[in-house]
Amino acid sequence: MKIWASTSEEGWLLPKGSDSLDCIQTLELKSSAEPGAEEASFNQVVVLSQMGLILPANAKKNAIYVVHLDYGPNPASTRLDYISEFTVTMPILSLTGTSDVVHGQSVAQVYCVQTQAIQQYTLELCQCLQAWFTRRSQFSFTICESLIAVQYIDEVWNNKSPLLPSDPYQRAQSRFWADFVDNKVYFPGRKTWTKKGQKLEAGKNGLIESLKLLEGELGDKPYFEGDKLGYVDVALIPFYSWFHGYETFGNFSIEAECPKLIAWCKRCMQNESVSKSLPDPQASLFGFCFSA
Repeated sequence: MKIWASTSEEGWLLPKGSDSLDCIQTLELKSSAEPGAEEASFNQVVVLSQMGLILPANAKKNAIYVVHLDYGPNPASTRLDYISEFTVTMPILSLTGTSDVVHGQSVAQVYCVQTQAIQQYTLELCQCLQAWFTRRSQFSFTICESLIAVQYIDEVWNNKSPLLPSDPYQRAQSRFWADFVDNKVYFPGRKTWTKKGQKLEAGKNGLIESLKLLEGELGDKPYFEGDKLGYVDVALIPFYSWFHGYETFGNFSIEAECPKLIAWCKRCMQNESVSKSLPDPQASLFGFCFSA
């Protein structure tokens, strides 16, 4: 498998006829059972773009490979990583797949039609990527999940600008609300641009309800932990970049529903560390939602 990228300076835009392409990576896929050069050809390929997975199937060897596509800030930094392989008992006629989030974990469902059977395989991405993370961590270390990474940063550099309160009860409360953001904002918000009809409305209503609860927790404080940015602020403010997409696809106004929360968002954006870290909410992520 190869990645080809345009040599133009237009980033992710499709290359024009006059642009040239450069091969920036070649990834060899060989069966663990019978490695051989003839296995470079695949008769079925499933792409699960939201999970960053490519699943090519080799009917000759009855093997399905799992490849992770790691997007970078530009095409030249994009990378392919082989992360798993599984075999089936009979030749593969067709292959389809779906992706979803179950109990907070990314799960891929793979449906394989064979000569004498139809089989379903479930890939839990967190487990599937474990060996990949181990390989990537041989010369450095990797910390998975955003909130866990933030907690690690807070523990290592706690003497500079702590994010979590020192009081055990307040610290537990902060962790509760950060977890609330992870589960009660992300999932209903996602439905506003991936679903239609009643499911979209359910997602929109769930999102508004969650944001109102967060607004109530914020109260009249400048930030969730008080006078300075804290753990809950760091957990929630990245979603501000998604608000425009939520509002456009859901046909509603978050500011009309939660004016204090939007005032908090704007207050956070006045911090240079926040404004320089988040993408433009009016452009990049809205474009992603529109193309998904």
